Amino acid sequence: MNTKTMSNFRKGAMALAIAAVSFELQAQALEEVIVTAQHREESLQDVPIAITAIGAEDIRTADISDINAISLRTPGFSMGNFLPAQPQLFIRGVGSNGDGASEDQSVVLFMDGVYLGRTAGQAFDLYDLERLEVLRGPQGTLYGKNAAGGAINVITQKPTEELEAALEVSAGSMGYVASRGKVSGPLGDNMAGKISFNYKERDGYLESVVADIDDLHAYESKGVRGQLLMTPSDSLEMLLSADYSEDSRNSPGRNIGEELLQSDVVRGSGFNPDFYENLQVEEPHSDIDSWGVSLQADWDIELGTFTSITAYREAESDTKDVSFAADFQFFPFASLINNAVESSEQFSQEFRFAADAGDSLFWQAGVYYLNEEVDRTEALDIVCGLLCGLPPETPLFLPKASAQQANETESYGIFAQGTWTFNEQWDLTIGARYTYETKDASNIGTPDSAFAILEAYDVEMDESWNAFTPKVAVNYHIGENVTAYATVSTGFKSGGFQGLAST
Repeated sequence: MNTKTMSNFRKGAMALAIAAVSFELQAQALEEVIVTAQHREESLQDVPIAITAIGAEDIRTADISDINAISLRTPGFSMGNFLPAQPQLFIRGVGSNGDGASEDQSVVLFMDGVYLGRTAGQAFDLYDLERLEVLRGPQGTLYGKNAAGGAINVITQKPTEELEAALEVSAGSMGYVASRGKVSGPLGDNMAGKISFNYKERDGYLESVVADIDDLHAYESKGVRGQLLMTPSDSLEMLLSADYSEDSRNSPGRNIGEELLQSDVVRGSGFNPDFYENLQVEEPHSDIDSWGVSLQADWDIELGTFTSITAYREAESDTKDVSFAADFQFFPFASLINNAVESSEQFSQEFRFAADAGDSLFWQAGVYYLNEEVDRTEALDIVCGLLCGLPPETPLFLPKASAQQANETESYGIFAQGTWTFNEQWDLTIGARYTYETKDASNIGTPDSAFAILEAYDVEMDESWNAFTPKVAVNYHIGENVTAYATVSTGFKSGGFQGLAST
């Protein structure tokens, strides 16, 4: 209830009611939150990791439908968005804004334990989720892919043993329409299935006053996910998942800002666009398609639980960014258009084993393999005027140049972690990981004419990296609802090679 609403009430009874709600909210805040950040169900209070966990009901009521919505509700987590296909994730200031074919992210996204490598493959709607977990700090002793800055775990809802169905439809201003739904239930004695979908669209709200472009920032997205949960025996459970998503946007659409005195120059040309208008004659766009399949098998044996996660994913993106909000004839400083087309595919395999060694020691160990192939073509169209010291009537049209990038990454990892509970108050966690990665890349620069100021180039590069990254954590249970911990952890991200040439 906001302050304006509260000011409308003056009765003491209402004040008591508000106080009662406050006490109830405080009581709810102390409810136990279960997380699986360490690959077993634990109370959030007992895990020596800085975690923000968001449950299914909060995801739905808060309408958390993408990564940016998670960042707005997570301390220490921020997201930039150079392009819709290139989200830039930072946790505690650690992140990456590189987008070349051989560049990796410092903050890693997992969906049901599967690493999503390229940023284009992370630009999908979040729906049909059980929980979201944001882990701050390096994460490598429990996960297949090493995470230098932090990890985001997206956990979907599994098929249910009882028949369930749900449908939600919503609408709003600017032509906003959204729907999502699912059907889940048994398919036999040892099998359950689920299919879920999500769709939303909205009109644009920014238009050009000099061209027939009136739907900038319009978008349409859709996704579907299917799962089969199979239990051939009491000791074996297998989850087969497949998902597909599309995201299409007329963005980024920029308004007239103050960069390079853009606003003053445009108004000097006789135009006075408002916040929702610009002077672009080129229309930007962002189109992303991604899909994947995975199979997770959990086999309980006498010694512990053996887990295998096999996954394959593909992502494709096609983006066009018009960097300035006015065409050169209205803004004679410069004009810049960036085009990028990318396709990627990856295969990953993870094996883990977890066991209790008595009542006081729980340990896990695993191995990981990843093969990722990326092809990316990026081009720049540049017109330079006053910015290059030239009069507006004689601009410099820089000949186009493109970079055709390709990269193949192979990553190997071995990791282990153990937690020793040596009395009712103290826990000690020790973990370690060894990572070895290789990258084999090529980059071909192609000017569009013999008069281009950029020289043609064709380079091939390969390199390998390795690192040992340990972790130590001490956890002290002060009381029923208070825990203190200290953690020292290290992370690793391999190097890469520059994408588009800087000169």
